[in-house]
Amino acid sequence: MTISPNVVHKIAGVAIELYEDLEPPSSSEGMKMKTADERMEELGEFYDNPLSWKLEGFINILSDQEKAELSVLYWLGSGRKGRTFDEWVAYAKGFDPSGTADYLMSKRTLGEDLLKGLEMVP
Repeated sequence: MTISPNVVHKIAGVAIELYEDLEPPSSSEGMKMKTADERMEELGEFYDNPLSWKLEGFINILSDQEKAELSVLYWLGSGRKGRTFDEWVAYAKGFDPSGTADYLMSKRTLGEDLLKGLEMVP
């Protein structure tokens, strides 16, 4: 694995802190759909938070290899199975690495799942 476990821990820590600061998503069960204005307000709160800038910066400075591995660690931690780490990395390399930060930052459980995934890799 190319990405340093210390880097993964740092990214996970920022993600955990970021999502702790934000209001949890409301359950859609039995509730009305949010309006575009409400969704834009939530998105604004997310991107106005300096931790989101920090998280995005940490992910964007990674090499393409490290971005692929970070995605795989998230996938493993969130329960994906069926391939070896190296097979998952080869699969992840098929995606445009410039979208990695946006993709991973959309995951509320990113920090916890990165740490779980890291524990699964020898």
